[in-house]
This record gives sequence, structure tokens and C-alpha cells, in this order.
Amino acid sequence: MILRLANPLTPSGWAAIALCGLVVAILALCAVDQRARHQERQRAAQALAEANARALERDAIARDRAATERVADILKTHADERKMRDALDTLPDGPPSDRRVRLACERLRQQGDDPAAIPACR
Repeated sequence: MILRLANPLTPSGWAAIALCGLVVAILALCAVDQRARHQERQRAAQALAEANARALERDAIARDRAATERVADILKTHADERKMRDALDTLPDGPPSDRRVRLACERLRQQGDDPAAIPACR
């Protein structure tokens, strides 16, 4: 037994089907657009994460280099101080010469100290 519809679709029925098809097509386009935006955001986040990782790596290398330079500077400063102490230890005991007094007063001035209170620096 074959069933036949008594009333075929009317023009308003076809319009309703077309409208539903249009709504489905618009929703599909919106879903595709949303997925494309999501993928773009993921690519941007990945690029940012990679850039941050590279920056952190460069920062760590720079900090290591700076620490090495600080250690070298400290060692050089201690060696220079040791040489100056050794050189001063070889000087004979006695009153300093006028030249050494003037040099010491000038060093105090260059350091920002006021040697006016020292009688030898007046």
C-alpha cells in the first residue's frame, strides 16, 4: 500500500522550508567562522608563548654572563687591593712625604669627602 499525501506543500510551506535552510546555512557559516577565529587565537597564543620562552632564555644567558663578569670584577678588585696593600707594606715606617699627603687629600676630595678638618689638607 502506497501512501500519498493528500495535500502537497503549499507555497508558504516551501517558504518555511527555504527559511529553515537559510537559518541552517547561516548557523553553519557562523560555526566555521568561530572555528577559524579560535584557531587564529591559538596560533597567536602559541607564537606569544614561543616568544616568551626565547626571551626567558636570552634573559638567563644575560644573567649568567653578568654574574660571571661580577665575579671577575670582584676578583680583580681584590687582587688590586692586595697589590696596593703589599706596596704600602714595603714602604718604610715614618711620616709620609708632602707628596703623599697631598695625594691622600686629593683622593679624599675626589671621593666627595671634605678634608678641611684634617690639618695636613688645609
